[in-house]
Amino acid sequence: MELTHKFPPNPTLKHSLPQVLLQDGLQIVYKAASPRTAIPALSGILLQGRGDVLRLAATDLELAIECEVPVPVPESLAVVLPQRYLVDLVRRLPAGEITLEIEPVTYLSSFSWNGGKVSIHGLDARDFPQFPTLKNDSSFQISAGKLRKVIRETTYAAASSDLRPTLTGCLFECRQGVLEAAASDGFRIAYSRTELREENGLDLSAVIPVRALTELLRLLPDDDVEVQVQINKSQAVFRFARVSLITRLLEGQFPLYRQAVPSSFLTRAVFNPQKFIDTSERAALLASGESSPVKLRLSDQRILLLANTPEVGRVEEEIPARVEGENLEVTFNVHFLLEGLKALAGEENILEVSGALAPARLRRAGDDAAFSLILPIKTN
Repeated sequence: MELTHKFPPNPTLKHSLPQVLLQDGLQIVYKAASPRTAIPALSGILLQGRGDVLRLAATDLELAIECEVPVPVPESLAVVLPQRYLVDLVRRLPAGEITLEIEPVTYLSSFSWNGGKVSIHGLDARDFPQFPTLKNDSSFQISAGKLRKVIRETTYAAASSDLRPTLTGCLFECRQGVLEAAASDGFRIAYSRTELREENGLDLSAVIPVRALTELLRLLPDDDVEVQVQINKSQAVFRFARVSLITRLLEGQFPLYRQAVPSSFLTRAVFNPQKFIDTSERAALLASGESSPVKLRLSDQRILLLANTPEVGRVEEEIPARVEGENLEVTFNVHFLLEGLKALAGEENILEVSGALAPARLRRAGDDAAFSLILPIKTN
């Protein structure tokens, strides 16, 4: 994204806009603006007329979001207004038609309505970055419902620390009409797989920042809407329903996560996920320390969950389960268990384990298209 753009001259202009449509558009783009930056235009939102629509856009040069508001606006309207004031101001304007007037030299922008007027200082729209255009030969389509499911089933496992930047993203791989996604913070792996509508012959791999996917999740429309995804060596674009989200890709090698997935397990427990979630949430109140450990004992058609913090208290609770294989005892971070359970909850879930130090796999019963692989905590 470059800091160059060309706009037609901007004479003094008055134009009427529906408050509700402007507010809805600002809610789509505003989180991409940068509140702290040395480049003033990046802290603002671009309003740009395109004849039959009003374009709204914001970016911090890592993430960019733009949308088209379906209201006719002449191309001479172009200004950048500060996000911190614009969004709250428009939300508080009365419903109905409002008039936007922009001064050509100072870019002072005034919103007026029946009985009121407020003005805020703007910037030259030519200072706003130009968004990239990606070629169609690196694109595929996926329904919003499938993409939403993939994001929810993976991004919770990404790292929150920037010590290893690649782990703050989610790996997208598209091959032979199948999209596979994975995220890992080094202690767990979340995986999701879905089939695309068409075999497109693509063979691509990209690590997409979780921040961008979180914003995408907020913006995705109804399940049956098609999302066009375009990816090149440095950027990805998601387009749908008059909205475009553009993000830089993360550099570096994503871990070879498939090698960490065991081919078999010693013990398998089938259980009701809501019961497990409720029990784990109670245990999380008492589990302390950075690893928040809880112990699971799998035996006798049950999972016994124990958490003990001497200075706080103790939890011991049984979860009914169908247990097959050896009796085992293993300790996990309770928050890792909870996040995996909530992302993958089905009618029944399966926990597969092979010992106190071997990775365990959590998945839905009868479904191997998504799973959470969790490393146990080593205990004395």
